[in-house]
Amino acid sequence: MPTTATTSLRRPVNRYILNQHAEETAFCWLRRQEALWRPSYRCSHLQRLDQLLDAHLEGLRVAAQAALPIVLNNLQRWKTLDEVFACTYTLLHCGAVDWSPLERVLEAQPAAAKGAAAALIWSSGPSAEDCLQRWSNSAIPALRVASASAYVALHANDSPDVHNVWLAKTLVDPASEVRACALRRIGEWRLSAQTEHLQNVFMGHDALCRFESAYAMAWLGMPQADAALLETMPLVQGSRQRRGTLLFAMTAQPAAFETWVQQAQVDSTQTRALIWSLAFRGNALALSKLLEYLRMPQYARLAGYAIGHISGMDLDEQGLWQPEHQDAELTPHFSEDDGLLMPDIERLTEWVGRYVNSMPKGASLLAGKVMRTDNARPLLQAGWQPQRWQASVLLDMEDRRRHFLSQVPSPQL
Repeated sequence: MPTTATTSLRRPVNRYILNQHAEETAFCWLRRQEALWRPSYRCSHLQRLDQLLDAHLEGLRVAAQAALPIVLNNLQRWKTLDEVFACTYTLLHCGAVDWSPLERVLEAQPAAAKGAAAALIWSSGPSAEDCLQRWSNSAIPALRVASASAYVALHANDSPDVHNVWLAKTLVDPASEVRACALRRIGEWRLSAQTEHLQNVFMGHDALCRFESAYAMAWLGMPQADAALLETMPLVQGSRQRRGTLLFAMTAQPAAFETWVQQAQVDSTQTRALIWSLAFRGNALALSKLLEYLRMPQYARLAGYAIGHISGMDLDEQGLWQPEHQDAELTPHFSEDDGLLMPDIERLTEWVGRYVNSMPKGASLLAGKVMRTDNARPLLQAGWQPQRWQASVLLDMEDRRRHFLSQVPSPQL
């Protein structure tokens, strides 16, 4: 992991190499973000990306002053998350410099705060902590969002008292993104003293905060959690919806889960979320249901992965795949499916039938083993990315003192 000290250069700077470091830093980080939930990535794949990214970050770190004009120019040209990441990281290693060009971009492009937060997490150390504190008091909402997002990763293992002090400030922040970040951690940090606040927020009108309060309710095992997540999961998208789907599938009562399946079946916009929920549910009924989506070309590859997610079966090793049909280009494409094999529908259907008959009665499986913490731990190093997320939730639910979920993408982010 890169150190946080700034090293003075004592030799001429190669601008071409610095420019390459800046461009590759942005590119590798963007690839890494895309890989975090990707079902075709294992831990080893992500570690390789981390190594590449670390190498380019080291180039920016040791020549931060010389690299700063390059990353600022890229930032002004593109104003994207990845350029914000590269620029923030470089600024953190430059000492006393003007941060206003970056902060103006974040004010104009609030969604780019994720890139700034990632750079704070990756850098850590005194300079990151100083920035964390300064941005937490900024009048610019995007800076407070970046600070809050980085804080929860860098301080996940702080004491409940420290967490409560941070929550007291962030839960009343004017920006809903900041409040949502805090609400999520009430659940993941298992701060049961805040349950009344969750209920009050859920009765409000802010969709994002209502979802995160429902998500936290599920972590805390509150009786209204199932209904709350059912109501709010359709209000969010992307990784937030995936998180909610994962937790709901693992914690919902059978009747509530069946309600979700019925709702999603009649809403084509929820089909992929439904497939993921079946993967995370992991029981015989989920496996049988996934067979329906094998016969839909636009969902076949994801359904094939979901079957392997539950059973631990590898389509490639078992030879249960087939080449793409000639008319495959006419099938809707989802980038999430890149790298997944097209299942051999008939042979995989037969395989699932035999497998379901051999499953322990009433069991829910992850990677072919009963969902227990002793079975989950090895997946942190060996599983596909979605399996690693699910294993982390299982482990965090078992031990409140550990926070695997904040570390699962890598020890650094």
